[in-house]
Amino acid sequence: MKSYLGIKGIRCGVLIWFIDHDKEVYVPIKTFLKLKDDDKKSFNIKTTSEEDYIVIPTIKKKVFLDADYSVLLNLEEGW
Repeated sequence: MKSYLGIKGIRCGVLIWFIDHDKEVYVPIKTFLKLKDDDKKSFNIKTTSEEDYIVIPTIKKKVFLDADYSVLLNLEEGW
């Protein structure tokens, strides 16, 4: 995915569902590159700044989350 950074119209990132926190987040590849440069081994929602990811609005159902992914369509070009 790193090779796709900087191409207009393409956003590289990962959706992560944190079951214990009932949250779903979008993490751009830039955040993972930043964590790698800081010698971090993983992404932790508690220790990572909220500026580095986007929380997807969700509604908790019995087991799964009902998510509104339209937030990702309205991202600025820098993400």
